[in-house]
Amino acid sequence: MSSIRIRPESKNLYFDFHWRGIRCREYTTLNNTPSNRRKMESVLKRIESEIALNTFDYARYFPRSALAARFAAETAVALTISSAFEPAGASTTASTPVAADTPVFREFVTLWMREREIEWRHSYRMAVSSIMDSHLLPEFGD
Repeated sequence: MSSIRIRPESKNLYFDFHWRGIRCREYTTLNNTPSNRRKMESVLKRIESEIALNTFDYARYFPRSALAARFAAETAVALTISSAFEPAGASTTASTPVAADTPVFREFVTLWMREREIEWRHSYRMAVSSIMDSHLLPEFGD
């Protein structure tokens, strides 16, 4: 749930919302007045609609934010990883034949689990591994 809140120390307004599972708080120098609240509410509505449409660009709204740099870095890493598994110049349509250097599901899952396991608790790692080994890899592995 997105909202506009008041910072107790300075009595200034700030945005408080969630994006990509992270709580985002962006502070302003605007005082708590009805006019400033209306302005921020209209911006927050645009942000919420862009989030819903999956077109939200954090850096466009908050260019100096540390979170903008973090999200940009995450996006760059995701693009690098996804492009590593696409043949050069290949389109992503279903009619495109699979290139020889495209990894099979088993290789991709191994790489993906190695990259993600640092974020997961031991019990979750075991659950994902169990699902992969007993259901997904036998069906889609090679």
